[in-house]
Amino acid sequence: MADRGASVFELNRSSVDARDSRRHGDSFRCLLTVLVGSDDTDYKFSIIRMTRQIAWHSRNHGNCKGACDSCRAQSPTGDHLSMACRAVGLGGDRRRLPGGHGRGGILCRHGHFGPLPIRIAWFGVALPALTLNYFGQGGLLLTEPGAVENSFFQLAPEWSHYGLVILATAATVIASQAIISGAYSLTSQAIQLGFLPRMNIVHTAGHEIGQIYVPVVNWALAFGTLAAVIGFGSSAALAGAFGIAVSLLMAITTLMATFVALRWKHNSFLVYSVNGSLLALDLLFVASTSTKLLDGGWFPLAISFVIAFLMLTWRKGQEILDTVRLEIREKSQEFIERIKVDPPHRIPGTAVILGRMTRGVPLSLTRNIKFNHVLHERVLLVAIEMTETPRVAEEDRVKITPISERITRVELRFGFMEKADVPKGLRVAVVRGQISECDLRQVTYFTGHEAIIPTGRKTGMARWRKAIFALMHLNAQRPGAYFNIPSAQVMEIGVEFDI
Repeated sequence: MADRGASVFELNRSSVDARDSRRHGDSFRCLLTVLVGSDDTDYKFSIIRMTRQIAWHSRNHGNCKGACDSCRAQSPTGDHLSMACRAVGLGGDRRRLPGGHGRGGILCRHGHFGPLPIRIAWFGVALPALTLNYFGQGGLLLTEPGAVENSFFQLAPEWSHYGLVILATAATVIASQAIISGAYSLTSQAIQLGFLPRMNIVHTAGHEIGQIYVPVVNWALAFGTLAAVIGFGSSAALAGAFGIAVSLLMAITTLMATFVALRWKHNSFLVYSVNGSLLALDLLFVASTSTKLLDGGWFPLAISFVIAFLMLTWRKGQEILDTVRLEIREKSQEFIERIKVDPPHRIPGTAVILGRMTRGVPLSLTRNIKFNHVLHERVLLVAIEMTETPRVAEEDRVKITPISERITRVELRFGFMEKADVPKGLRVAVVRGQISECDLRQVTYFTGHEAIIPTGRKTGMARWRKAIFALMHLNAQRPGAYFNIPSAQVMEIGVEFDI
């Protein structure tokens, strides 16, 4: 029944047009009766409800305001229709949809291009091609029910099967590349939002900000894929893992769409009514696939748990570390009074002191004065803030706060889709006249080389989690490289934090 249900769903899914879903309801019921050959009304209507869910997604994807905003944010996973199209019959084999993986992955990658290319690609290429393909499979199944096992390849004459295999292989490669690129984008955004430690991010194209390569993620995906292939042994053994992953993805996507719609001030009753009904259906699929939890379904859940655990550990560790920083940082006014009473030797040039926060004086500056007894003629205390918006307008990039005649606090703001480039931000401030002109090629950048000592001194996280945080911090990319500072201009001051 699961295989036949999957094939029926392929046929019904192809027939859906967002504007004509009601009109086609009777034909759906007839096709279900003919092909499934069962009087199980609940099963048939569950398929119909799923088709209507896809119709709803298709209609809203084409018209909703969120498409422009989400694409402007370059979200690589924002397409609801592709998520819905990946599902098949209750508890069935979710790998039976030909082209499902490739289409979803390609649409994920299209998030880098904006709303217009997505609409052209979907309505001009993908939707017509898929409609013709699935209508063709439906016609084939009506005339030859025995073709249900391999309806895609049996659409074409036997001599063209090799070409179709090559085409399917190319689609798989493209889908894999799209998923990898999406993983790069999500990792970059998680770093910017403070959920992962700094990593080496290579920008592969100077004219396109979304073209990036993250070596750590690339190798993690490679080892994870090899482990899954070797461990499970066959694609059939992975069916349970795939089913749970897709059904949970659909439920999570519906929840996220609900939060976004509420934030955009849509009618709350309509949002809860529509998304609530869709979520109920999604949870039905989650419940049906949960029966395969021990049959491979644990694999994606384990991966999700590990990644979420590491992200939350890093986030919480950074909060504890910021608390410790504030405790031992010298207040700005106290620092100014101290250097007036006991002035250090002034050396020519400009010093840029990098720090995470806009309060107090960074430890790299106070330690430099304490041990070297020198201070540059001009000092910029630079704090980098990553916003929850994709990009920051140039006029909002820099905020200046004078501390004394020769010391200025500079706040640089970057969106989570932007490269946190400190020299570029300072250049913007110079061009806009917010700070006096200086030769940025001669500036000295001071950063802290921080060592984390996990102890029980600070509460809020178990000691063993603090040890994991310390290990992640140790392997994080150095601030100078991450903020695009020339290595010849960086001076690191060692600082130990006891947490």
